[in-house]
Amino acid sequence: MNKTHHDNYDIRELALCLAETTPETGELRALFEHFSSKLHSLGLPVDRVSLGLELLHPKLTGLQFIWNSPNLSTQLSDHVAEPNTDFALSPAWRVSETGLPFRRRLIDQKSEFPLLELLREKGATDYYIVPLPFLDKCRTAFISFTTHRKIGFLEEDISNLHLSAILLSPWIERHVLRRMSMDILETYVGRRTGARVYGGTIRRGSAEIVEAAIFFADLTGFTRCSNHNDLETVLSDLNQWLERIVDAVSNNGGEVLKFVGDGVLAMFPVECTNLAGACQAGIDTCLEAMAAVSDLNSQRNKAGVRQLNFAMGLDAGVIAYGNVGGIERLDFTAIGRTVNRASRLVDLAKRLRIPVAISHTCANELSCELAYLGPHALRGFDEAIEVYSLRNIDKL
Repeated sequence: MNKTHHDNYDIRELALCLAETTPETGELRALFEHFSSKLHSLGLPVDRVSLGLELLHPKLTGLQFIWNSPNLSTQLSDHVAEPNTDFALSPAWRVSETGLPFRRRLIDQKSEFPLLELLREKGATDYYIVPLPFLDKCRTAFISFTTHRKIGFLEEDISNLHLSAILLSPWIERHVLRRMSMDILETYVGRRTGARVYGGTIRRGSAEIVEAAIFFADLTGFTRCSNHNDLETVLSDLNQWLERIVDAVSNNGGEVLKFVGDGVLAMFPVECTNLAGACQAGIDTCLEAMAAVSDLNSQRNKAGVRQLNFAMGLDAGVIAYGNVGGIERLDFTAIGRTVNRASRLVDLAKRLRIPVAISHTCANELSCELAYLGPHALRGFDEAIEVYSLRNIDKL
């Protein structure tokens, strides 16, 4: 008797293959590509496999991998884009709503879903989509299979594809949970700090003594603004300003450690550079922040909205970078004399009505020309320190 296409399929071989290779597959994309190729090599008539995942990310809503034998593509959807009407008119939406698999034979039969019509026009004859049985039921996850074989999928093919999806699901969820954990940590505590926390640095009191440039920025007159405007306006103003400051920090290799009300604390650690390089990154951040907020204020002026003014402080030196807090509620931050002084330099910049006040420690590391402002007393410090600022800048 002649062998049919699906006679070669062995679920045990797929299971063994996933168990042996998945621990070595560090990327979700590589795992999915390996799985799809393996199904094809085992004899299942799959010409297209699609994996869709809902993410927990401030910018991205979803991730999709599409394997069109033998090519693999990636698609991302984000919060900024218009509402995804394609999803609402897709089989993925149906399985998300019902929690049940869905099949549509496409041979000489039009579908109510635009995606399936497109696939049919490209030669697809059968389509099967399965919701992945994740432990986390809060987010959508699915995998779909398409064939171009003239007779479509056989019932045994459907059974094998369903079983394969169930077999793959825990491996996919492991990758997804890791990605979501890293995304959440990066969003709320920063990339460097998030990696340290995820790596196990979570004991109270565990800290590194490192050299860094410390950047502090604070809005001017924010308390008065908060007291005289509705909360929606206050939140909008704050987010517009914070977006520019955070981008400036990130673009110059720094990391935001904390938002303190309307203030931003960031660090430029001496890791891939020296202290002079970290200080220069701090100066570049100040310049970029000033330019970005200036552009923002031009837009606000045209709209008849008040300007957003702010001040910055920049210092350099030794800090403690690690865990502080209660036994079960910790904060991963930077503390020390350098951090305190950067905070006080912001207050001084406000008093002097200048954009940025720079400590002599930081200034000594810089080769650019600065404006010397003389010695100034800072609250909480016994001795006055020599302070500098940028040259050729207007007062606030």
